[in-house]
Amino acid sequence: MKPKYYYLINAILFLGFFLIDLPQVQAAEPIVSNVKASQRLDGSKLVDIYYDVEDADSAAVTVSVKISDDDGITFLITPVTLSGDVGEVAPGKNKHIVWDCGQDLPGRSGDYFKAAVTAYDSSENITINIPGLPSGAKPLEIVLIPAGTFTMGSPNGEPGRNTNEGPQHQVTITKPFYMGKYEVTQAQWQAVMGANPSNFKGNNLPVENVSWDDCQNFLYYINKLGQGTFRLPTEAEWEYACRAGTTTRFYWGDDPSYTQIKDYAWYDGNNSPSGTKEVGLKLPNAFGLYDMSGNVWEWCQDWYGSYSSASQIDPAGANSGLNRVLRGGFWEINAWSCRSAHRYNETPDVWHIFFGFRLVRTYDQIIATPTPISPTPTPVPPTPTPVAAGETITINITGLPSGSTPLEMVLIPAGTFTMGSPDNEPDRDSDEGPQHQVTLTKAFYMGKYEVTQAQWLAVMGSNPESLYGVGSNYPVHYVSWNDCLTFIQKLNQTGQGTFRLPTEAEWEYACRAGTITRFYWGDDPNSSLIYQYAWFQDNSNNSSHEVGLKYPNAWGLHDISGNVWEWCQDWYGSYSSASQNDPYGANSGSYRILRGGCWNLISGNCRSADRVKGIPDSGNSYSGFRVCRTQ
Repeated sequence: MKPKYYYLINAILFLGFFLIDLPQVQAAEPIVSNVKASQRLDGSKLVDIYYDVEDADSAAVTVSVKISDDDGITFLITPVTLSGDVGEVAPGKNKHIVWDCGQDLPGRSGDYFKAAVTAYDSSENITINIPGLPSGAKPLEIVLIPAGTFTMGSPNGEPGRNTNEGPQHQVTITKPFYMGKYEVTQAQWQAVMGANPSNFKGNNLPVENVSWDDCQNFLYYINKLGQGTFRLPTEAEWEYACRAGTTTRFYWGDDPSYTQIKDYAWYDGNNSPSGTKEVGLKLPNAFGLYDMSGNVWEWCQDWYGSYSSASQIDPAGANSGLNRVLRGGFWEINAWSCRSAHRYNETPDVWHIFFGFRLVRTYDQIIATPTPISPTPTPVPPTPTPVAAGETITINITGLPSGSTPLEMVLIPAGTFTMGSPDNEPDRDSDEGPQHQVTLTKAFYMGKYEVTQAQWLAVMGSNPESLYGVGSNYPVHYVSWNDCLTFIQKLNQTGQGTFRLPTEAEWEYACRAGTITRFYWGDDPNSSLIYQYAWFQDNSNNSSHEVGLKYPNAWGLHDISGNVWEWCQDWYGSYSSASQNDPYGANSGSYRILRGGCWNLISGNCRSADRVKGIPDSGNSYSGFRVCRTQ
């Protein structure tokens, strides 16, 4: 299924006449444009929604509407009383939907109602362009999975059931998403990563021998292609997409005698010779997804945890844990372990010849602010205002308490700098050399401050242990690199851009802000100025401190030296003297990079070039982070 466009338009119920013109953002080849909505003034409580829809092949598209009553945070209301150009719609101009909000939402009014209009072509998929994919290799195709509600888990009497599949509970997936038609192949991994870790070799075999951590590395690189925000599926998204509307043991039925499974899955009953098999050879499910059962286990984003019987909306699993979830069974396992509800788990740094994955891509959304107009307006498309280098934007985090520091981000311009430190720099470590020229070809946003405890709590629902500086505006600490990725994954689901950790090169470039000295405020040979810019061993009183209390660097970033170490995306590795464009660090490793120094170390550890390494699943009292957003 291929999306046309996803628009959000305000419907201010019973209070007046509003029209919203939305900027056009292309998600695929067909186009929806000129969307406007208004409530009638005749007391009928009817809302008129107009739009144009074009399709390159003139094929009919499917149009649907969802309603939010919380200003676009969630879209949980499915309007029933709709008429006009909704459902199967032929392309054309001035399409018209009438919604009877008085019938569907009697007695409701307010300024926070929004309508999401979705149009897509269920006959098409999207193909992601991966440079370097060899001839004959399967492309990376993704399928649009619609929003919906399902029962997650298995009933007590299901044959082959394990106790961790219950209790069954209702789950609502409020936003559509894209999912890989196939498991990620070896050719796709090789083209993105430059090497193939698999034991069973073949371009169109699923990649295996990959850990959850390895998948995060792949996601980082593929997100650099600028073709959307890719991630692992949540466990709920995985089971919802696997079931594809079914409630049976398997997505093809209960199959009590296991006579049909051979047509849908590779498992121990049909896997000869032993090993993985080319993706897409078995029959797909009703959403058009292949090998959701068997072939390789598929990593999910979630920490493994127990289910609750309560109904849930867009669940993302436990907030922390030791193991990550895998789903789907694999090529050498029994048939009942290929059931839709079956669960497995493993530590995120473990790889095996039956561990693989498939991708999810976030379905981008646009939220517009309503503008009051006269009853007969002439719509004027909005003109985007470019953001100047150094200018800040604010990310909306729902539930952030009053008085908390907002998540502000600063635009960092593209440019070239010398990375590392010279041989004679005081307090230098050998891993800071050789110095080398680095060019960052694209501007990016970086957090003005380290991520705070209030921001973490609002996104994650609970704060990690905080013994050395507690408060809403203190930097969050005791977070591992893996924890940071979970936070970023949830932040990306808010539809406000593609968030990530900075690369090590981006971090040092942003820290230096055009300087070539030991610190971004100068060489400071006697450590007399550092007190004004950083919290470190001599002024911290053995604790972290609220963000933003010290002077910023030239690009307006606070605490980029001191307070807490900041995780970077890269694996730790040695430098090369060669000039580099947009470096991403080593392709693999055992440790991730942290930068910036912290509250309990000497001034020399706060230098712009200082580097340390950390185990990705380990956090401590001085490890935090700040986020980047792709421009």
